[in-house]
Parts: sequence; C-alpha cells; structure tokens
Amino acid sequence: MTNNAAAAAQDTAWSRIWTPWDHLVADAVELTLDPNTAHNQLQISEENRKITYVEERQAYPDHPERFERHPQVLCREILTGRCYWEAEWSSWGHIAVSYKEMARNVVTDCRFGFSDKSWSLFCSANGFTVWHNNVSTSLSTSTPLSNRVGVYVDVSSGSLSFYSVSDTLTHLHTFNTTFTEDLYAGFRVFDSSLALCQIEKTAGGDDCDITNTELHTFVQSVV
Repeated sequence: MTNNAAAAAQDTAWSRIWTPWDHLVADAVELTLDPNTAHNQLQISEENRKITYVEERQAYPDHPERFERHPQVLCREILTGRCYWEAEWSSWGHIAVSYKEMARNVVTDCRFGFSDKSWSLFCSANGFTVWHNNVSTSLSTSTPLSNRVGVYVDVSSGSLSFYSVSDTLTHLHTFNTTFTEDLYAGFRVFDSSLALCQIEKTAGGDDCDITNTELHTFVQSVV
C-alpha cells in the first residue's frame, strides 16, 4: 500500500469514530419560537430564535395559545422521532419540553415542570435542577457550569435527556416516560435572555443508526 493510500485508509477509519456530540448532532432540528404563545413581556428577535425578558409589555394580539401568567414561549415545530437542539441562557432560564395543551392561565400548572404536561431543566449560576409534575431534583456535576444546554428527545422510546455543552459533553439528566401528546420545545426566562443555537450537522450523520438508550450509555461512558 502506498503512503497516500495508507493515509486515506487511516482518515476513513478515523472518520467512523464519532464523538458523543456527533451522534446527537445527527438528529439536530431547526426550531423557531412561536410568537402566538409568547408572554407579552418576552421580546422575540433574531428571526424568532431569541427571547429577552423586558419590562415594557409587547403589543402582541390576543391568542388562545398565549402564556398569560408566566414569561414563557413554545416553539412552532412538533418534535417527532429523534430530535436534538441546543440553547444558550443568561442569568437563569427554564429549558423545557411540553405538550401544547398545557394550561396557559393558571398560577402554578402553567409553569414548565409544574404539571404532568411538561418537563423542564432550570439553569442558573447555582446549578441545574430538573422539574416534572411539581417535583424537583437538584443535579450535581463535576464539570464547570456551561451556559449552553443540549436537549435530546426520542419520542417513540419516551426518553428526554439534557446535556451541558462546552468543550466537553456532560450528561445531566434523563427522563423516561411515555409521551401521549404532541411535544414542543419551550423556554421560560425572567430578567434574562435565551437563544436557540445554530448547529451544523456532522457529515454522514444520516447514516448513524443508534438507539437513544445506546447513545445515553455511550455518552455516560466517556464523559
């Protein structure tokens, strides 16, 4: 084998050794915020990919899907199959997955993570906490806090995972359940902002065939 052929073979072999992040990115989806659901103290910008909490109420029209009690918003797109996305928060925020039919105008039940219709990761300088059905669990991690969070959902297997994304990928928590309604990504902020991140898909990602359970085990084994 010539030197060039050997180098090409080595490059091909290395290209098959994907990192955990590569496996997640293979299922990356493009999400946009739905202005019809946004609380009127959330300002939407950057082509419907960023929310900022503001004191001045926005002139949004009345809509039955709008959150009225808490500064929250849902994305437009239904989450189907396997989906991965990332969001970057400042100060603090909730990064959630929710059924669209969750309450809009009830003091407690319409907050992400406070009913059986949504699952949420609360992010702040003090750490991470997951919420579901008004039950919270504080998370501990040995890695420094990152303001970038990855979310991976496998609808058919009922798996929802959160990751801290920096130079390394750190698994934070996985919910295992049975999803019974259409799912949407959602966010909540107060005196802060949150933005959906642009993700470039890894070449060859569509050829990856791995279950979320296998992926979760793989990620935990290397981080």
